[in-house]
Amino acid sequence: MFKPRAVIGNYVWADKNDNGIQDAGEPGFAGVVVTLFNGGIPVATAVTDANGGYLFPNVAPGNYTMTFTNLPTGVGFTIPDAGGNDNLDSDVLGVSITGIAVTTTTVNLSFDGGLNNAITLASSIEFTAYRKNITAELNWKISSAINEVKEFIVERSATGSNYATIASVPATNASTYKQIDLQPNAGINYYRIKIIYLSGAVKYSDVRVLNFNSKAAISVFPNPATDVINIQLPDSWQGKALSIDLINQAGQVVNSKSTKQASQVERLAVNQLPAGVYILRIQDSNGNVETNKIRVH
Repeated sequence: MFKPRAVIGNYVWADKNDNGIQDAGEPGFAGVVVTLFNGGIPVATAVTDANGGYLFPNVAPGNYTMTFTNLPTGVGFTIPDAGGNDNLDSDVLGVSITGIAVTTTTVNLSFDGGLNNAITLASSIEFTAYRKNITAELNWKISSAINEVKEFIVERSATGSNYATIASVPATNASTYKQIDLQPNAGINYYRIKIIYLSGAVKYSDVRVLNFNSKAAISVFPNPATDVINIQLPDSWQGKALSIDLINQAGQVVNSKSTKQASQVERLAVNQLPAGVYILRIQDSNGNVETNKIRVH
């Protein structure tokens, strides 16, 4: 039987108008390091993903503090507790959120941080990154000013702050492009696309984050999702009996499936769910559990 585990986390975003509220069109911010402390001792670390999300699954009961680091130079957090809606405001004071009480059944995805002076990146480019075994597949689509672009520089970083060029892709009349990174760094990889215009202007895509640690991870795409989520399973999870649950912020299972022999990709519908943040929980017959945070639009 599954034993309840506490899950906490949520979202860091670029607060364009510095009002402390998540407004439409304000993007998530990748690469922020979130550290969870219990009694002054660090017990877990997470990094905000390509959509600005982070998650601490399986948290033991106690009182915690979170700190947020690895911010770009000149970037800080906006005013906390604005607007009266805890799901949409910023909770970070200085670089920390304090007084986080956790019980065995806590599911709290309302710990958000809004960043001021964060560089909002090129809105005309859609950029996705997927882990495919030991390589990274990078896809992007430019939706405007196609004829004004000279080239795309694909950049990678191990820290989220110092980027190196891994490929240069000349712009053509096409609107979609793809690049494979054959040799990602071990561990966390940050990717972005540098857009060089004919005029000499430069813009950047949003940052995407992939983890190539030694243990193959479960990946979920698309995220955010509107119709169906695809759950890509590593070899170690394939062929097993699995239970897959989608859990809302109240801790309720809102959709689930079971499989006796899991395939490489399992799918779960989300088109009937209200927009919001959910926890995807995958458990095998031996009690091994993995969780991911999913946004439904």
